[in-house]
Amino acid sequence: MSIASVKPEHVERAVYEVLWELITVIEPLFGPASTARLLGLPEDELESWLGNWKFPSDQRDLARLSESVGGHAASLGAYVWRGDPAGINHPENSYPEIHLLGQVVEAMADRVFFETDRGGWFGAASPLIGENKATDIVRWAVSGYIARARIDWLGGDITIEQLAALARVSEKTLRMAANPKNEGALRITKRRHRTVVTTDDAMEWLARRPDFIPTQRTKLYPSSELDIGGTASRFKGYIEALQRLKPSLREAASDSGLSDAWIAALLAGDPSAKTFALEPDELLRFAHAAEIEQPTTFARWVLELQHRERVSQMEADFRHQVLRLSSPSTRGDAL
Repeated sequence: MSIASVKPEHVERAVYEVLWELITVIEPLFGPASTARLLGLPEDELESWLGNWKFPSDQRDLARLSESVGGHAASLGAYVWRGDPAGINHPENSYPEIHLLGQVVEAMADRVFFETDRGGWFGAASPLIGENKATDIVRWAVSGYIARARIDWLGGDITIEQLAALARVSEKTLRMAANPKNEGALRITKRRHRTVVTTDDAMEWLARRPDFIPTQRTKLYPSSELDIGGTASRFKGYIEALQRLKPSLREAASDSGLSDAWIAALLAGDPSAKTFALEPDELLRFAHAAEIEQPTTFARWVLELQHRERVSQMEADFRHQVLRLSSPSTRGDAL
């Protein structure tokens, strides 16, 4: 068993194997909403579908998963180990499903007994793909995905397990690389009882590894018009470009539950509007409904613009009050 022998093409088969093996026990432990999301099904169809479920007889049966996690299966390994995000548009779009897949495997593999055509504990019955079990491949792919996502756009600390997966080495090897006696040792950080690596330290160490491939950012950000971040006028230009690219943007905003006033302000690209007071969950619902490439980053940007506008308005109101109180007519009234 070795992560070094895993190829990106192994990941697709491993994801399918894991999902099909675990279908009969995902729903009781994770609930219908998560199960429907993993299988790419409307929640109201889940009970009927599970009632008719049987182990797939060939690869064609796996096409049912292609609208959800399975839709990322073919490109997941390429993003993690080749730095190629093209197949998943922007990795932030796939993050909720892939993170959920990792949670399912961690919670259930090697622990839950259930009946399948193969029988036995899933961890032991998991088929070999190359030299490794499907569950191990999925664990490594998800861990490496989170590590690269943290470096590319998500931010935050990276665990030893995640960085080891991204670098295609064992955790033991990574801990040895962090030995301060070694030249060019990997810098680690203690967060209470946890040992982590900051994104800057991870990139500094990875950049010295000849086998590490940085993310191909020309594929990650294909249009400068749709780069996220900047001033209020930059936001207006972004919204205009987004509407040209996605003519159904108004319908997406409506489907996400926004009021007509909020939709009008949002699509006008006007964060100064009094009605423009969106909450994080509302912005994320809209971003996902509109298939925005970086939904979390988009929501943070809008919230920051809202905050700036509110502060500017408060400062303007304060200056107005000061001028009014300092005017001769106002002082005369006070006397």
